[in-house]
Amino acid sequence: MVSIRNIVAGVAAVAVALGCGGCSEGENENLTVDSILYDVAELAENDADGTVFKVYRPAGDECALLRAPGGSLGSDPELEAGDCVFLAYEADNGEAYRSGDIRVLNWGPVLNSALLKGTPESLDGWDKDAVWLQSLWRAGNKVIIRAMLSYDQEPRVFALVADETTLGDEYPEAYLVHMRRTEQPNFKRQFYAAFDVGALWSYESCRGLRIHVRNSNVPEAGVFVVEKYPGR
Repeated sequence: MVSIRNIVAGVAAVAVALGCGGCSEGENENLTVDSILYDVAELAENDADGTVFKVYRPAGDECALLRAPGGSLGSDPELEAGDCVFLAYEADNGEAYRSGDIRVLNWGPVLNSALLKGTPESLDGWDKDAVWLQSLWRAGNKVIIRAMLSYDQEPRVFALVADETTLGDEYPEAYLVHMRRTEQPNFKRQFYAAFDVGALWSYESCRGLRIHVRNSNVPEAGVFVVEKYPGR
């Protein structure tokens, strides 16, 4: 697990613009509209032979493997196996969370990071800037966050940090740290982040993670428990 010290993350925006495919002009024509699925998907393989994604049901461990033709993500050199992307796609079988072939319609970047650890002192001011939290869920070894954040061209600190003094607890305490360099108000944009908690899951004593968020969307909903073993 990495230390929070000197971590500054530039948050990536997700903007997916889909064209109107399958539309045609004319009267009295039968139009077939395929269902478009949207998921935060983990990249498993990406080469000339094909692109494979892992998609998890929220809070689940079993993943569906989605296979797309090679080059479906273009030639982005920064994407590596294990990274997540926001994916818009059509499934040949027409079903969500079922393995099979897909056609990628569009994709957007996600902030990919590991769960960090820090001292209680380093967590001072973790809630300096609020987060308009829309959803938070577990997908395999990742904690996925969808939120509205104030737009800013300057880098900011946006990280999930565990209090290192609680790592031996059944439910260690983690904090969604959000610190902008400016207090100037601005419009909000939607962001996705994927935090890898696999290192924490390797602790035998760990049963889950308690995540604290300064949630400006629903202020009274500021603590979320992510279970290591859902359903047990």
